Amino acid sequence: MMRKISNTSATTMTLPRVISAVIATAAVLLMTNGNGGDGNLFVRGSENTATTTVRRRRVLVQNVNQEVEGGSGSESESSNTFAELDNGSELDFYDHDFRLLSSMSMDIEMKQVYFTAQTTPLGGGDVESETTLFIPQWTGLSDVATPNDVVCFVGSAQQLEADIDSVYGGGSGTQCSAANGCGVHVHAGTSCEDTDTQGGHWYNTETVSNDPWATVGYLSTNAEGYGQYASCVRTGYDLMSDPSLLEGHVFIVHGEDGARVSCGPIVPASPSSSPNNSMSIPIPNSAKFLTAKTVSFPADDDGNGGGEGSGVVKVMSDLSQSVEDGVCFMGWATGLTPNVVSFLVDGSNSDQCNVKNGCGVHIHEGPGCASKDEQGSHYYDRETIAADPEALISYYTTDSSGTAAYVGCVITGVGASDYQAKAFIVHSVAGDRLLCGLLE
Repeated sequence: MMRKISNTSATTMTLPRVISAVIATAAVLLMTNGNGGDGNLFVRGSENTATTTVRRRRVLVQNVNQEVEGGSGSESESSNTFAELDNGSELDFYDHDFRLLSSMSMDIEMKQVYFTAQTTPLGGGDVESETTLFIPQWTGLSDVATPNDVVCFVGSAQQLEADIDSVYGGGSGTQCSAANGCGVHVHAGTSCEDTDTQGGHWYNTETVSNDPWATVGYLSTNAEGYGQYASCVRTGYDLMSDPSLLEGHVFIVHGEDGARVSCGPIVPASPSSSPNNSMSIPIPNSAKFLTAKTVSFPADDDGNGGGEGSGVVKVMSDLSQSVEDGVCFMGWATGLTPNVVSFLVDGSNSDQCNVKNGCGVHIHEGPGCASKDEQGSHYYDRETIAADPEALISYYTTDSSGTAAYVGCVITGVGASDYQAKAFIVHSVAGDRLLCGLLE
């Protein structure tokens, strides 16, 4: 809800008000017409990174005593306050509808730092795998809104046991129930020589209480023993500040019984033109990535739409050449409930978001955003995938302004691997649909 400021006291002088209005008008003109209407979105990259930058406006609002109405009461404030606007947007600030005095630019940037792992057989087996990993990074957002410890990956393995149907796949499968059964994990070690040098699962035991890798793995294999996987894991390490923390650790593929069957080192991805490209999987082609600006849509009778937020999402397919139906996305959104802590945050003891689609961020099958019917349901191949792969993909926290960053990776199935023109939805804490944008 947009909060409004009551009128200042009757003793406020007329001349300062006129001056403020003139400055505000000039600032608005600069925002809407200045810099040639600089682009909302551009992509750039170098080495093993790819970057998306979104231009937003950081707005200085008037330093006056003011009464802010909202929630169950009101409070007095007196300070310089900043708010942010999309280029070309109306002056409906996240927290306050202030009089504008001046403006400046601020970038919200999304970047991925890529790594790869190619594993070879252990223990006389035949299993091999290739995996693309990345560390998501955001700048221009608050620390509270941004998960800084995430590693995401998409990959596949071959020569596994045939026709596996995992107990974690949501269907009638009973396999992979052993510890580490069908698992794919980053391990703490830096050599594949033996189990001691491979180490255990890689996460910070000082900050994470439950093993985040425990149930991460492939959910099925075909008749030839081919399996694929996609996931994002919170490690407890500040990877956003130092992505190189991931480099050198080993990636392990486990068999159905939990045994370690394939291992390889994690190395930085190489540009496709690099002379050392044969040593690693190349950086994904960002030209194939899709983006959407997520905005509110008309409210319906079911509690969907009608908000005031916005955001941007980047959807990344073809991260792994062997997994055509693996997709990852990262983005940010505003206009959400402030100070949310999801029940999915390790050690939070929170009940927030613990409802169907609560705090969810999902690719939907529909071709439009105007209504729930046009948006459709979650986009995945129901003939080949038993359970909704996007069910628990969500933002973890929001800051005091109701802003959140998010990231996720899923396998959507071969019958649902065309993400062009699909609707991307951001949900509320209660699971209602708040924001929508079409991927293009």
